[in-house]
Amino acid sequence: MTGYSKWTALWLGAGLAFGPALWAQSAAAISPEEEAEWVKIREVKSIYEDAVSANQVEKLRPYVAKNFHGVLVNGREARSFDDLLKRNQEIRDLIGAGGSYQVKIKYEPGTMFGSAAEAHGTAEETVVTGSGKRFEFVSYWLANLVKEDGQWKLFRMQATLDPVDNVFVHDTLKYTKIFFGGGALLIGAALGFVLRGRRG
Repeated sequence: MTGYSKWTALWLGAGLAFGPALWAQSAAAISPEEEAEWVKIREVKSIYEDAVSANQVEKLRPYVAKNFHGVLVNGREARSFDDLLKRNQEIRDLIGAGGSYQVKIKYEPGTMFGSAAEAHGTAEETVVTGSGKRFEFVSYWLANLVKEDGQWKLFRMQATLDPVDNVFVHDTLKYTKIFFGGGALLIGAALGFVLRGRRG
């Protein structure tokens, strides 16, 4: 592990523990120089949104650090940019041919220490499957960035979705209720038919 990555990892670990307090503190005392760096980081927002919507994730390669590691909203892990491409294709396969996936990023004030930065926010995501079914949901994300070769790049990322109260669970439960409800009607009708036959 290089000196840069060792100290970055130590800082990022501390950031996860003390992040909320640091975010509030940094938002109140940000320098013009630091704001200029955040402007550069926020420029990636529209690039990311366009790349995901157009299913051209390869365009994000210049903005991902060498030792990247991420956990996507579906819980799958990516330990490199090539892994990220594979995870994206898995999601696209689930969506189906002719479907679409769009995302709008919203961010909160972050924290910056030299060549490391921490950002967090939400993502408004819309999935339309190949069969036309539409899902709209909001995920939460936390990202750690490092300055690599003079450019801010994504180093660590985690996206989360409420595991219980989300549109996919609701959709599954809806069809489960229909299935078991319909099954109960069919079983009831079959039992009634059998009982009537015995009485006859």
